[in-house]
Amino acid sequence: LDSMSLWEHVRAHAVAGGLAGLVADGIMYPVDTVKARMQVQRVSERKYRSLLHAAKVILREEGARRGLYSGLGAVLTGSIPTHAIIFSVYHGLKSGSVTMASPVSSPASSTWTAADPLQSQYADSSSLEPSNVLSSSSSSDLATDFAAGA
Repeated sequence: LDSMSLWEHVRAHAVAGGLAGLVADGIMYPVDTVKARMQVQRVSERKYRSLLHAAKVILREEGARRGLYSGLGAVLTGSIPTHAIIFSVYHGLKSGSVTMASPVSSPASSTWTAADPLQSQYADSSSLEPSNVLSSSSSSDLATDFAAGA
């Protein structure tokens, strides 16, 4: 760690994460509101022709606060602390300043860090990557599973 203590790093990343959550949700919430309104409209009673048209109608009829941003406070109540925790933990593990007990005891080491995650057999998730899953199954197995409804 630089001249900052661990708690200063945690606090800095928590603030950055909280602000990132605030900005992301503040930008995307109105888009999600418009998208949801368009999805629930009936085909026979179409009120909105496009995303932009829907946003204009909502703004004109309900205003920004009641129409596009209604319910944002509840979303931010969960989003800001969640992003703060995620940023803090991620950067703590990434920097190697936080160590965790190994899920499998190893005679070589009793802890592992983000800098050396392959000490544990459970830390390697490459077998779960979509490309590896597809390459490990033959195409006939996939077709059989699909036909069987699996």
